[in-house]
Amino acid sequence: MKSNEHCKTYSDAELFTMLSGTQSEVNSSFQELYRRYAVRIYGYCRRMVGDGAAEDVCQDVFLSFLDHGKKCTPVNNVPAYLFRIAQNKSRRHRTGENERTMEEFKEELFSAVNVSPEERETNQLVASAMELLPDDHRETLALQIYGGMTYEEIATVRRVPITTVRNHVLRAKKKIRELLLPYFQDEYKKK
Repeated sequence: MKSNEHCKTYSDAELFTMLSGTQSEVNSSFQELYRRYAVRIYGYCRRMVGDGAAEDVCQDVFLSFLDHGKKCTPVNNVPAYLFRIAQNKSRRHRTGENERTMEEFKEELFSAVNVSPEERETNQLVASAMELLPDDHRETLALQIYGGMTYEEIATVRRVPITTVRNHVLRAKKKIRELLLPYFQDEYKKK
């Protein structure tokens, strides 16, 4: 039996292998992997499907992850594997979902009590600008910003060359700057 504290010394790949072990190994290794990656996966799902559905999609990601772990298939890059599942689940959810989910996300994001009106407005502008990006650019940028992933990790998750990842990130940021520049220039002139 492995305690949660003991599992902290195992690598991600070792913990993933333990998902096909005894019930106590499954429980403790899954809890540790969840502890390590749930916040990042949830942040990615939230950006891709909106706050209203992010929790459900995130749970689906970890359930699929657990099912795959029980099949005794080795995985060397657990974060990339998790984000790949999250990417697929988010895409499937978006194709069957209406725009109301993103509206619910915006409503909650912009009405947060501890956020200043200026921050709320900026958050709304950035979220709106991200919606205007092509799906592949938005996904790549979300993996970088909300998933905290490197270009190499994103390339693994998206199954594209690193040069494609760099292109998508650069183009996404350039487009967001272009979209937001007029607003910030107007705000600067008001001061």
